Parts: sequence; C-alpha cells; structure tokens
Amino acid sequence: MVGARKSLPLRVEVAARAGDSRVLQGVSPALRRTRIEVVKRQIDRTDICRKDGIDLVRPILAWMDFAVEASKTEVRFAFLEACRLGLVGRREVRECFEMIGGRRGARKIRPLLALWVPELGRIRSVLEGLILLALVERRLPMPRVNTKVGGYEVDFYWPDHGVVLEADGQAFHRGHVQRGIDAAKTRDLEARRLVVLRVTYKEFDQSPNAVLDGVTETLAFRAVSTENGSIGK
Repeated sequence: MVGARKSLPLRVEVAARAGDSRVLQGVSPALRRTRIEVVKRQIDRTDICRKDGIDLVRPILAWMDFAVEASKTEVRFAFLEACRLGLVGRREVRECFEMIGGRRGARKIRPLLALWVPELGRIRSVLEGLILLALVERRLPMPRVNTKVGGYEVDFYWPDHGVVLEADGQAFHRGHVQRGIDAAKTRDLEARRLVVLRVTYKEFDQSPNAVLDGVTETLAFRAVSTENGSIGK
C-alpha cells in the first residue's frame, strides 16, 4: 500500500498467537540494524491471507496497525492505494468501522471510512483518489470515474453537466509527446461541447480549495445552462 523500500527496514513487527512478546535483533551484516518486534495478538484464521509463502493479516487489518504510528498523510495515501488495488470495499469499510472504536489511530481512520464511496475502486492513481474524496466531502454530484467519452477514457465525467475533469499526475503526463496527446484529447472533447478542466498534482496539493471552487462553479453554471437548453448533449 505504501510502496517498496529501497533498503531493508529498521523495524519489522511480527504477530504471534502464542508465546510471549519479545524483541529480536538481526545477526547477519545486512540485518544487524533491523529490530524485529514479536507481539502477541489474537488473530482469527479468517483474518490471515497467504502471499509468497508467508502468512499475512488481511490488508484492512494491516492498514489499521499502520495507522497507529503513521502520519495522517501516510494513512490517507495507504488507504487510497488499497482502494486502487481493490483491497478495500464495502465489506472492509463496514468491518473497520466496527473494530476501530477505542483503538489507537482511530482518529486518522474514521474520516476516511466516512468518505468511502464505491467509485474509489475505479481510481487509477492516488491523485484521483484525493480529488474524489474532496468531491465527496463537498457533497458535489458524483462523477463517473475512468469512463469512456467519445473514444477517450477520462478521469471524471459528469454527463448531466457536460463536464470532464482530468487529473494530470506526475507519472503519466510529462514530456512534449504526452502534452500533445492531452491537448488533442481536450480539443476533441471540447468539439463535443464538453467543458474540460485539468488539474495537476502540484495544483491540487497547493490549493485544493481553489480547484474545488472551480469545479463547483463550472458544475453550477453548466447545470443552469442545461436547464435553459443552451448546451447540447
């Protein structure tokens, strides 16, 4: 959920259903700085999944443990990555709500669970997830997420308003070639009488309210124009 490390971790937590809690230190040159903390946990067999021959707790439980010491930003990032990877759905959100009462880290988790919508399962990037959470928090009309419009896949689409919002993340929208593709896509969508808004990660990170104000105003204007019959579908 939070990306691969380039180096060995300095701390690893292992849950055990029997025995005493203890702390172990790596003995090989590569692991001698790594601290392994074995903690006693009551873990149901249904909470365990197996990956690459290793027993792991289910992702939603790992996320709850992660939230204890991680920052709000890290917890939110991990939550959105879990949604993007299809690891968090309605069942996991309901279970998490039932389990977090009184737990450390609950204050970081609860607001994210309250904003969860099924459309988070369709995001392709954390930026899209951040924008979608902000749209839900503002109670704006829910867009279609990563859907086809005129032969193009767009990030967010409000068909009743004729509005498209593209989230230009750093990983996929760099370089002259990609910018040319984005420009051609925008021209084609505008030729279909759609309003196309674009936002970069930097713009949203620095001024999320300004971005949301722009989306809100555009949706409101297009809603009035549609009612007056001045916008074609």
